[in-house]
Amino acid sequence: MKYIADQLHTDFSQLGYARKGNPAYNNDSTYWDGGHCNWGGSHNLREDCGTLARGFDKLQSLDSKKIIEELNKCTSQQEYETKKRDYTRKVDEISNNLHPRTGASSAMFGICIIWADDAMSPYVEEKMQECRRELDELKSQLTGEKYQHIEELRRLKLEQKQIEKRIQENKRKASKEKDPTKRAALLLLIEEDGKKLEDNLRKQQAIPTSKINFDPSKYVSDMIEGIKKALEKKARGNSGGDGNSGSGGGGNRRNPTDPNDPFDSDSDNNNDPDGNNNKTPRNKRKKDDDNQSNQQLIIFAVVALVVLFLLMNQKDSQPRSRYEYDY
Repeated sequence: MKYIADQLHTDFSQLGYARKGNPAYNNDSTYWDGGHCNWGGSHNLREDCGTLARGFDKLQSLDSKKIIEELNKCTSQQEYETKKRDYTRKVDEISNNLHPRTGASSAMFGICIIWADDAMSPYVEEKMQECRRELDELKSQLTGEKYQHIEELRRLKLEQKQIEKRIQENKRKASKEKDPTKRAALLLLIEEDGKKLEDNLRKQQAIPTSKINFDPSKYVSDMIEGIKKALEKKARGNSGGDGNSGSGGGGNRRNPTDPNDPFDSDSDNNNDPDGNNNKTPRNKRKKDDDNQSNQQLIIFAVVALVVLFLLMNQKDSQPRSRYEYDY
């Protein structure tokens, strides 16, 4: 949560007014009105609110996602451990200041001891509770991080790319293979690599810093099923001729309306399990082009009719020759 000094000043000023006139809080003196307290400190409310805001800003700078990304960039265990210690130290430093009383005469982040008063604790605690929770989660995450995880994740990602490359290559071969036996053998290889890919993704998913947030089984199953359907459709298309007829081997052509067609270059993106494809379908673009052509023909016909009407009207309005009249 982002805290601003002016916002904190407004919030806590209201609390200070409730303490005025109470003999138990005489040492507050003019602290709530812009002056100093009688506890020996030289800071006032506005200055302390600025100190609080800066202290909370330190917490905001400890973004867990960015920290993990920085750790994942490390190329050696020594570099990794050094950065991890630095981040852990920053977390501990902020955590140690998230207490109503941090010294004999100071409260959290070194502000006035007034804030350590029992009567102020509920209001102070409200501001610190969420901060503590975020810090505890971050420290727990850092504690569980290990450089071995990074090395293992890198190895698995490289293996994943190699498996996907084999699947794409065998898919390409199968799309051109006319022998059913050989095509079935290639499909078997694709299925075997599919199992390896699923196993790889599950191993990645088990690593805390992994970004695998989908079901590997469903992802691979859908991919293999899509390849099978497209190859079956391709095989049925090839069975209609020997490929040397006037169709010019059209059986190898991609079906632009089939999202599972393996011959579609757009379907080769195996790193998009959600299938988010923002491209306009080709059949939709063709329909739009046809509509545009029809509109142009209609406009042309209307213009031609208008011109013809004007010409005919002009001819009828010409004066008749004097020889056409009887005297």
